[in-house]
Amino acid sequence: MAATASAIYKRVAELPVFTSASFISRTQISIESSIRDHVNNTKRIFLQEALVNLPTNDNPQGKAWLSTPLERGESVIARVISSSGRRIALLKETAGPPKKRYVEVWNGDEQELILETTSRHGSFYGDATFSSLCFSQDEKSLLYTAEANTKEEDPKDPFKKFAYDQSYGETFIGRRSPTLFWLRWAVTHTLKPAYELRKVTANISGIPNNLASHKLEEPPIFSLGQGTFASRDGLDVLATAYLRSDGDRKLGIVYCANRPSVIIKFSLPKLPEPSLEEVSKEEKGQNAEKKQKQEVEVDAGVISTADPSRSPRVWFPPEDEPSSAEFGNPVAIWLSSAKEPHGSCGRLHLAELTKGKVHLLDVLTSRILVDTVWESSKPVDNGGFPGLYVNQLPSNPVVTISDKPHAICVSNWGCYQVVVAVPLRGDTGAHDVIRVPCPPGMGSVSFANSDGKCAIVVSATHPTAPNEIFVANDISDVSSIEWLQVTKTGDRVKDLTEHLAAGVIDIKDRYPVQTIHLTSKRSKDAPLITMPHGGPHSVTPFMFSVELAALANCGYSISCPNYTGSLGYGQKWVEALLGKIGRLDIDDVMASIDTLVDSGMAKKSRNKQLYMGGSHGGFIGAHVIAQFPTHFSACVLRNPVINVGSMVSTTDIPDWTTVECGVPYDPSSVLTPASYSDLYGMSPIQYVDKVETPVLLRIGDVDQRVPPSQGKEYYHLLKARGMGERVQMLWFPENGHPLDKVEAERVGWDAQLAWFQKYGSNTSFSG
Repeated sequence: MAATASAIYKRVAELPVFTSASFISRTQISIESSIRDHVNNTKRIFLQEALVNLPTNDNPQGKAWLSTPLERGESVIARVISSSGRRIALLKETAGPPKKRYVEVWNGDEQELILETTSRHGSFYGDATFSSLCFSQDEKSLLYTAEANTKEEDPKDPFKKFAYDQSYGETFIGRRSPTLFWLRWAVTHTLKPAYELRKVTANISGIPNNLASHKLEEPPIFSLGQGTFASRDGLDVLATAYLRSDGDRKLGIVYCANRPSVIIKFSLPKLPEPSLEEVSKEEKGQNAEKKQKQEVEVDAGVISTADPSRSPRVWFPPEDEPSSAEFGNPVAIWLSSAKEPHGSCGRLHLAELTKGKVHLLDVLTSRILVDTVWESSKPVDNGGFPGLYVNQLPSNPVVTISDKPHAICVSNWGCYQVVVAVPLRGDTGAHDVIRVPCPPGMGSVSFANSDGKCAIVVSATHPTAPNEIFVANDISDVSSIEWLQVTKTGDRVKDLTEHLAAGVIDIKDRYPVQTIHLTSKRSKDAPLITMPHGGPHSVTPFMFSVELAALANCGYSISCPNYTGSLGYGQKWVEALLGKIGRLDIDDVMASIDTLVDSGMAKKSRNKQLYMGGSHGGFIGAHVIAQFPTHFSACVLRNPVINVGSMVSTTDIPDWTTVECGVPYDPSSVLTPASYSDLYGMSPIQYVDKVETPVLLRIGDVDQRVPPSQGKEYYHLLKARGMGERVQMLWFPENGHPLDKVEAERVGWDAQLAWFQKYGSNTSFSG
C-alpha cells in the first residue's frame, strides 16, 4: 500500500539532525542530534559516542563504531567537554515550578561539582550568539553566560519593576541582560567541594566611534557574551561586547552579523583557592562581604577593529609540536562584518596575545587573515574565492595542514557550503585559502570541528541525501584526504531518496544568479514550486531539506533561486540589491523560472507553476503573484513582509526596513510621508488590487522579526477584495519567525501540500 503524503513527511522529518560533534580523544567523538517527536510535538536531543579506528595498511579506510543514542534530557541547556576529554560541564534548568538552575562538573563518572545557582542569576544561555560555556586550561574554572537577576524592588520607587527593559528580539524574547559568570572550584577530601561563583562586570575603554553606520548610545551600554579563556593560567579572558544603538535600542541580533559589537580582553584577579570555610560562611549569610564575593569588576580593552566583531576563539599552541614553534603566546582569531547590510562578506582576524591587561601591542599585532572580497577573480564554480560568509567559528577551529596551523570554518561558496582552511601565518590572500573537499556523494557541510591537531569531524549532506557524520583523521595533506562515514542515517529512507535528482543551474545573462533544482526521476511533467530564500542576504545551500525532499516524493519539482543579494558570491553582489528590492530580486526569480522552462525542466502553463516562500521570500512571493497575476496557480507565504513602511516601528530590526530600501538607518529619524512613500513604493502592498492567485498564509504569533500584523493586514485586504476561500491564514501560537516548532512544521507542510493540490494540477503521486 502506498504511503500517504503526511506519512512520507513524518518519515523524513523524524531523521536525526546532527547539531554538533566534538573530539573527546583522537579516536573518540561525542555527537549531538535533534529528533522531531510527532507524538509529543517536541524536538528531543540525543547524544552518541563514536569510536574511530585509525587507518592502517590492512584497513586504509579505518572503521567506526557508533553507540546507541541516549536522550540528553530537557533540563540540560548546554554542555561542554574539556580539551583533555576528562571533564564535562553541564548547565541545567528544571521545569519547575519553581524553576531551579544547576551547574554540574563531571570528571569521568565522578560528579566533581554540583552547584545550585537559582538565586544568583536567571536562565542560562546556550545559543551561539551569547553562550560562553568553556573550561580553563587547568580545568579548575568555568565561564558561562546567564541572564542577570532583575534589580531588587526599591521601596522608594514603586514603579521600578514596571520599567521598560527591551529584549534582544527574535528567538530572545525575555532575554535582556546576558552576563558572564566565573566559577572556580577545588576538590576537597570531604563530600563537599569548595567553590566560588562571581558575576563579571566590565568597564570598557577604547570603543571605536565608527563601530556602526548609525549613532550608538552614549555612554556605551553593552551586554557580554561568547567569553573564552585567553591565557594558560585561566585569568585572561576574551569576550564579545554587544552595544546598544542611540535611543537605548537593542537591535534584533539573530541572523544579523552587523550588530555593533567589539572583542574585548580583560584579566580576572588572582584569588586564593576556594575554601570550604568561605563557602559555609556565604551560604549561612555570615559573610559580611557577601556582595563583594559575588561580583568581580574588571577593566577591559578593545582588541578588535572598527567593524562589528564576534566569535572570539583562542588557540593555545602546543609547546611540543614544531608546527606551533613560531607562536610564543596564545593566538586569538575572530570574525568581523560590514556595518551594513545584515548579512555580508566577512573578515577573519588574528592577534597573538600578551599576558595581562590590554597593551598597544595587542592591537598592533592584530591583522586580517582574510579580507572582504568585493568580487571573485573568476566565477565561483570555477574556483573563484568569493570571500568568507561565516556565522560563528567552530569551538575548536585550529588544525595542522602541511605542517602549518590553519583555522577552519564553514562558509558559503556559491550555492555550496564548504569547509575552508586559512593559514595562521604568512601573507594570507585568496590564493592561500584552501577549500577542503566534501565527503564523497555529498554537496555541502553544515558544521565542522577539529581535535586541535590534524583531524576534523563534519556533518555533510546533499539535496538527495540526509546529513551524515564524517571524520577525516589526517588532513595534513588536503589533496589526499580520506573521509570515514560514521553514521548511516540515509539508509532509513533510501526508498524515498534514491530516485531524487538535484543540480545547480546558472540563470542565463544574470550572473551570478543560480538556482538549485530538485526533482524525482519518477515524476513526469512535475509542477514547479519556486521557493527563494529569505533575508534577503542569505542563501539556499546545496543540502538536504526535509520539506523539499517530501514534496519531491509527492510529484513536485522545486527550484530555490539564489538571487542577487545572496551570500557566497562576493560583496559586490550583496550590495547590488540595496535600494532595488521589489524589482531586481523579482526579475531574478522570474528569470530562474524562464530558464527552467526553456531547458525543458518545467512547464509554463499556470497550473504547473506554484510559489512558496517566507520572510523576504514571502515579500518576493507577494510581489510576483501581483506583478504576474496569471503566472502562478497557488501561493504559500510564511511570515511575509508585505508593507515595509508599517514595519519600521514594529520589527526588532528597524534598520533593515531602510537599508534594504537604499536609505541609511538613523535611530533618531521620524518616518515622514515622503520616506514612507519610498518604502511603500518597494512593498508588495501597492499591488494588492492585482492579486488573483490563491494565497495561504502561515503566521507565527510571536514573530519579532516580521510582525504578524504584516500577514493579518494582507489577509484582510485580500478578503475585502473578494478573494473569499482563495485566501486562508493559519495562525500558530507561540511560534516565532521560522515557524520551526514540530507541530507548526508538520501542519504547515500538510496544509501547503493540500493547497497546491487544490489549486494546482494533479501530480504523479498516487498516495
